[in-house]
Amino acid sequence: MGREPVPGADALTVGPSATLRQDATLPGVGARCVDGDSAQALQAFVSALRAEVPLSAVILFGSRARGDHLLTSDVDVLVISAAFAQWPHLRRLEWLFARWARVSRLGADVVGLTPGEFADRAGELSVVGEIAREGVVVYRDPAWRRPELGGAQ
Repeated sequence: MGREPVPGADALTVGPSATLRQDATLPGVGARCVDGDSAQALQAFVSALRAEVPLSAVILFGSRARGDHLLTSDVDVLVISAAFAQWPHLRRLEWLFARWARVSRLGADVVGLTPGEFADRAGELSVVGEIAREGVVVYRDPAWRRPELGGAQ
């Protein structure tokens, strides 16, 4: 069974990473990744998060980052913030899902890590490692740097 193309998927043509400004369209999201609804949801989500916590980065991963999503695919997002250091993982998830639900009706899997947690796990053979290797940065603070991945991938 073939996959249906996502309407509007070719509407965005921007680079692999950039800083999101409040008045900007969604830089950092490749045309292959995002239809209009998910781009709008991601922009609103990042803006809402920035109003409440300092963000290091927001990374799109999964089928939307690979460009093989369906119309019904959820949006997979990793949020990196130092603010999460004092929060247990369950609180992070609840908080992030509540913020996503305020800006979008699209289904989402949202994960929250600190910059150190992400850097420590970026080289693993895990979901976090896959995000580090293949994720699309949709927002990054200018001071944040993607972890170096040593060795053959």
